[in-house]
Amino acid sequence: MGFYEAHFFSNFIDTPPHNFVYLYDFFEFSLRNMAAYLRILLITLLIISASNYYAQIKISSIKSSESASIDSSFFDLNSKRKLILLNTDWKCYYETTPQNKITLSAPSTFSGRNSVIFERKVFISEYDVNESQIVLGFLGINYNAEISINGLSIHKHNGGNYPIKIALPRDILKADQNNTIAVKIFSNLNSENTFPVEQRFIFPSIGFGLLRIPYLKIVPSTHITYSKYNTRFDNNYSKAKIDFNVGIGNSSFDKTKDESITNTFTVKINLLNSSNRSLLSNTETTFNLPSSVEDHETLLSLEVTNPLLWTPEDPNIYDYEISIHSNNQVVDKIKRKIAFHEFSSDSHGLKLNGKDFKINAVTYYLNENELSKNNSFTEIYNKLALIKSTGFNSVRFAKSFPHPYALKICRELGLVSLVELPLNSIPEEILEKNEFGLNSAQLVKRIVNNYKEYSDVLILGAGSGFLPNSNINESFIEKVTAEIKKAGYVSYASFTGVQIEVIPNLDLKGIEIYSASIASIERVLGTDEDPPISPNFFFSEVNYPNYYGSSSGYMVKNSSEAQAKYFSDIIDLARKFKISGFVINSFGNFISPYKSLYAGAFKKGKSELGIVEDSKHLRSISLKVIEAKLKDSPKITIPIGTSKNNNPILFILIALGLSIMMAILINTRKKFREDCTRALLRPYNFFADVRDHRILSSVQAFLLMFIEAGAASLLFTIVLYFLRSDILFEKLLISFGEPALLDKMVFLAWNPEKSFLILFIVIVLKFFAISLLIKFGSLFIKTKVEYLSILYTMIWAVLPFTLLLPIELLLFKALSADGMTVYVFAAIFLFFLWLAQRIIKGIYVIFDVPAIRVYAYSLLLIIFVLGGIVFKYQLTDSFIYYITNSFKQYSTMIL
Repeated sequence: MGFYEAHFFSNFIDTPPHNFVYLYDFFEFSLRNMAAYLRILLITLLIISASNYYAQIKISSIKSSESASIDSSFFDLNSKRKLILLNTDWKCYYETTPQNKITLSAPSTFSGRNSVIFERKVFISEYDVNESQIVLGFLGINYNAEISINGLSIHKHNGGNYPIKIALPRDILKADQNNTIAVKIFSNLNSENTFPVEQRFIFPSIGFGLLRIPYLKIVPSTHITYSKYNTRFDNNYSKAKIDFNVGIGNSSFDKTKDESITNTFTVKINLLNSSNRSLLSNTETTFNLPSSVEDHETLLSLEVTNPLLWTPEDPNIYDYEISIHSNNQVVDKIKRKIAFHEFSSDSHGLKLNGKDFKINAVTYYLNENELSKNNSFTEIYNKLALIKSTGFNSVRFAKSFPHPYALKICRELGLVSLVELPLNSIPEEILEKNEFGLNSAQLVKRIVNNYKEYSDVLILGAGSGFLPNSNINESFIEKVTAEIKKAGYVSYASFTGVQIEVIPNLDLKGIEIYSASIASIERVLGTDEDPPISPNFFFSEVNYPNYYGSSSGYMVKNSSEAQAKYFSDIIDLARKFKISGFVINSFGNFISPYKSLYAGAFKKGKSELGIVEDSKHLRSISLKVIEAKLKDSPKITIPIGTSKNNNPILFILIALGLSIMMAILINTRKKFREDCTRALLRPYNFFADVRDHRILSSVQAFLLMFIEAGAASLLFTIVLYFLRSDILFEKLLISFGEPALLDKMVFLAWNPEKSFLILFIVIVLKFFAISLLIKFGSLFIKTKVEYLSILYTMIWAVLPFTLLLPIELLLFKALSADGMTVYVFAAIFLFFLWLAQRIIKGIYVIFDVPAIRVYAYSLLLIIFVLGGIVFKYQLTDSFIYYITNSFKQYSTMIL
């Protein structure tokens, strides 16, 4: 403690309580030094932020028991093919610091905006190098990646965690030595060219890195590279014809060899009964493969009579074996599965094998904390088996690429897989770019080529969050779905509203529902006599978050019971309007890269959209009610309960407390009461007194500042709490492309007690910071004003905050009242304009400068700051495009 402070306290002890001379002196002395304190604080914050910015990327290695649960049929393992799992002994480092390596296992992810190299050495024998084809496989890499072997780049992965396979050239492999596999992974997503884009609304959180276990597969030198097929049926499905397209690879080719030197091979295809392995049909063909040719393609067809068709109720699956023979010896073989089925769509809706089919689906996301199980075949099987046992016949893998094993299990269990591009809420300005459309179409091709090996029971989607009845959105969807139709699949797209216009190549039109009342949905869909929708519509994403868990009944909004009642009504509504089905979002709770206000990500960062909370609470009331509906079992009774008031008593108590404090403060001294009246009614004269150093009570001024800060923080807390589940507010925040911004808003909006305290401290600090900024600006004019006078001006300029205290008692109810929200926000906006005008008036009065100059410079400062923010985020994150798209989407939603 300094001499001045010690002198103050020693005198204050011996001074009567009514004497505030020393107290005033102490505050005046402290505030004159506040500028220095704030400078130190600013420098400290800059150092901390800089150190955080350059902090190391966090890398997470996840132990997995994958090797103990490998499904050999999934990897096509047999006597001719070997598998080497690359799940251990990886080294990870930055490209700039290769000496700082850490050892980890795969799967492994990292966070941060940088690139990381994963490196592993693997021994390959001379025999395998010379007599076999080595295939490097990844079940999932996220995001962009450059893959190299022994320092030579062999493949560039353009993003997306779908499976890829790479045939390794022999000339870059080292026989009987360790070969170095390096995967350089780039983590940066952007707002215009990546899939998904940076701005993601209720997406599952998928880390960057080796998401699924890599592997090496050693196959014969002459081998089967792919098998594509197309199935055709006669009119009554009594006969099926399968046209196969089989690719043959020859890793022993040599372009310098004479083309007349050929080897004769026979390709045989056997169709087998999966249960008893009996032969149902077969075909074969013989061809010559020149030594100078690397790849060959052969076409074969076979027929089967009275095939058992695949349906969700009876998922019949057949085996087919493709083998290559030379000199009566098997050179290579694979065994795959095939399901005889046919999806089609017309004006009467979706059909499976010529019969009406309704999509009864749920969205399945893999949680971030289940990433260790992301590659666990057992875990995937158990979750999908539970979905099937509930009564669902379909699973939607939304906003991310599914694990290929999940598709395989879906087909075996009798679940249709809905797979789509990870696109959501893309602005028109981006969709109309030719490059974006071409890249999307190419991605559809890669999905088809990389997933058909695992399942053929697919319905493919162009994405979600599309604007309905938008020419640009319709044109984009037409291009993408053209590729889907070309591949022979039924197509769908999900819209934020009702898409009335017909889009070529689009079979199913999805409608997204975000907690809209059943009455609102019925009003939009129309009456039974003249509905505006046709059977080829479906509810593509039905959301109803469960914020509060089990309660007294469904009258408590966003409780477990309310969620169960809502989904039950949605199922009835889909049946009533005879649309093509529904998709409930989602099966379980999940973590998002952008914590969601609407989804209620205030509990450990997880969304609260799931019908089951976690693996320990699988028999939720929502699950039981849905199961009863889907299986037409006896109805599950949902208690009604009583509704609860959402207006926290905290708001009322704080407003009352601050009002009482203000009343006491006003009545302590007549002079203070007169100052308040003059500051409100004659601010010019009052600020002139501040400029001329008329006597003001420092203690009362600072008490007033605390009351004003409390009123302001309460105002912001009430508004944030009202917007805590607002989709438009969330989408506007996402438009910045800053996950941390939404993270902080989720915390403040869903924690009003902590929000009030945090905002109170921030607002108090802003009094000093803004005053310091004004003091800094005054360096450019001749008039010099003490910092303390500027601070007093700020405090008295925002005196109207105290007038809000009685209003804040009822503000939340006013915001929640139907039709009042817009007017209340307009009033708040005008109120802040009034405050800004009072602050500007205070500035030009105390500095004795022309008002027009202060107004002009203030306006320029606002334009500069806001314009700089908009320019920066538009340049880096297409901010304006996403903001305008958010308003367009909100105007089309069913609310």
